[in-house]
Amino acid sequence: MLFHNCTVITMNENMDIIENGALVVDEGRFLEVGTSGSLINKYGNHKKIDLDSQIVIPGLINTHTHIPMVFFRGLADDFPLKEWLEDYIWPMEGKMIDEEFIKWGSKLGMMEMLSTGTTAFADMYFYEEEVARAVKEAGMRASLGEGIIGLPTPDAKNPEKNIERFKMLSQRW
Repeated sequence: MLFHNCTVITMNENMDIIENGALVVDEGRFLEVGTSGSLINKYGNHKKIDLDSQIVIPGLINTHTHIPMVFFRGLADDFPLKEWLEDYIWPMEGKMIDEEFIKWGSKLGMMEMLSTGTTAFADMYFYEEEVARAVKEAGMRASLGEGIIGLPTPDAKNPEKNIERFKMLSQRW
């Protein structure tokens, strides 16, 4: 497909901004970025989509997530961190967190990120193997780590077990 009639903000070495730009995508991969005129001439037989002067930017990267926590959004907002964690989040995690919760929370979180232009993220939570599976299925990019704290967690009774889980995650993925 050839997307044209847009402003393309690049992240190339010159940080070029291409007015009346275009980009060619084939099977989910960018083939070429340039001006609308040059790419329409070169790829005239491709399906064309007029972006009506919109701006195209590279995918965003969310560098701090606990992606399955999307299901806890709005729970006890506006409390100080210690109270929020100890009185609301940790009790809910203790009751609700399992592999299914992580799988579906990850999928929902990634759907939200993709819909707003985020194409990669860093995550650290529990049952990260489930997050890794969901990432692979969604085709996103992610840097994943196991949640390691000095308390029992939903997926490990102690920090040593969390470290073992992280070693297995890093070897497998």
